[in-house]
Amino acid sequence: MVDIPQTSRHPFKVLWRLALLTMLAFPAGVSGQGDAAISEAMRVEVELLQRSGQLGFENITALEPDTVASIYLANQFSRLWTDNSRIAGLVRAIRASEYDGLTPADYRLELIETAIRSRDEGRSTAANETAMFDLLLTDSLSRLYHDLRFGRLDHSSVTGTRRSPPDGTDAAVVVPRLAESASLTLSLASELARNPEYQNLRTALQAYRQIATDGGWPGVAEGSTLETGRADPRLAVLVQRLLATGDLDSRPETIDEYDANLQAAVRRFQSRHGLQPDGLVGPATLRAMNVPVEDRVDQIRVNLERLRRASLTGQGHTVLVNIAAFELGLYRNGVITWTTRIVAGERETETPELQSAVEYVVLNPTWTVPRSIAAEELLETIQQDSWFLSRGGYDVVDAAGRLVDPAGIDWQQLSPQNFPFTLVQRAGPVNELGQIKFMFPNEFGVSVHDTPNRHLFETAARHFSHGCIRVDEPLELAARLLDSQGWTRERLDEELATGETQTVFLADPVPILVVYRTAIVNAAGWISFYPDIYERDAAVLAAIGPDRRTP
Repeated sequence: MVDIPQTSRHPFKVLWRLALLTMLAFPAGVSGQGDAAISEAMRVEVELLQRSGQLGFENITALEPDTVASIYLANQFSRLWTDNSRIAGLVRAIRASEYDGLTPADYRLELIETAIRSRDEGRSTAANETAMFDLLLTDSLSRLYHDLRFGRLDHSSVTGTRRSPPDGTDAAVVVPRLAESASLTLSLASELARNPEYQNLRTALQAYRQIATDGGWPGVAEGSTLETGRADPRLAVLVQRLLATGDLDSRPETIDEYDANLQAAVRRFQSRHGLQPDGLVGPATLRAMNVPVEDRVDQIRVNLERLRRASLTGQGHTVLVNIAAFELGLYRNGVITWTTRIVAGERETETPELQSAVEYVVLNPTWTVPRSIAAEELLETIQQDSWFLSRGGYDVVDAAGRLVDPAGIDWQQLSPQNFPFTLVQRAGPVNELGQIKFMFPNEFGVSVHDTPNRHLFETAARHFSHGCIRVDEPLELAARLLDSQGWTRERLDEELATGETQTVFLADPVPILVVYRTAIVNAAGWISFYPDIYERDAAVLAAIGPDRRTP
């Protein structure tokens, strides 16, 4: 959780204390506007910062104390902000943070603007005030850069997954370079190198904020399911709702019945909201339609925050799995080239977010059943069905690694607490991993693999697994990842037909990102909102705060 700055909690108290800074914060001998006096005031400020983590006086806690101290030590306590146009550029950049779904007040906008007015009116003449003002600006820019580059929060605090390490960028080097730039906004944009998916979602945020400003969309009343050819008093409101988000291109001349044109618009809406696109306006579709626009704004902001932590910037192939969308996409140079459906983990066994690289694939894999599944789930089935192991192609292995005849085991005497065996499912048509699996190192033991249970891909909400990712078209994925190594679909089919287990290493491991994004924008500019199946959005929103735009 990101701490709320003291300036946001007590703005009037802080502004009053800023006016008294000269009298309260520094020794009487440190005054005047000479370079030596200012440098000495800087030294006092930096030492206070290192000692207490505070700027100038008790109630202003630095946002990025380590970065700020490093900057001024490296510059021998020289001022960073000597050009009024660059100070104005920082104010503009802070204000522009609202377009990224952030809150300008979190970067002490009001405090900075008050200090600027005080200086312009001739009330800020002491060296210590100059030093304090300089550090205040640097501190705000340091936090702004950090939040735009890495996100505002450690996602392990809200998803239970480990935070991916920063990319090695040294903020203490970047921030002075930004401060010295002729256009801070342009320099930030260049430094951040946003990819199209971020820019598109940023644009969608402004569009949905405008919808909110215009009054939002009407709620469609509950009632019986709307089907083609039916008349219904709710149709006029349904038309307004679909027009508001562009799912319906234009208002029909007559609204007498739920016709094919309206049904096509509903299908478009359903596809954008992770629903079965059947064209029927039932309870699930009505719930999605009646989500307030303000909630959709927050959903976009939450996903901008996620994109700041992990987005596609690399060259070559990248695999991106979006858990919330139940989709795997293959990208080349940041552009999507192919997608397929996936099955993700149940709510009790969530698929984690992670970053790794696909190193090899296994054809005709065996499956070593995790003990939690074998003892806590399969044991009961074995006790009730003596043919289960044989029918499923399972071998039983004891603690010494020896094969054991299952017929010689008294399964009724075993329990989840007393289960001394390992179950290994042989390769074959009923193997739970299917014909192929894709392996990438990760602490969760998660893989991407085939499945014999093809019917699972026919539903819209596909969270049925124990955490691994089942993919709808695994052979096509393998052919695309291995094409440079001479593997075609025909060759894969030939090798699979042998029934032999085979490991194929990728000449160049392919990066894989497993993410959880409940709002995305496709290449055509359509935004999609997906159900928050693991209920992760609320924690991210609580950390980044409500949508508070500047006047």
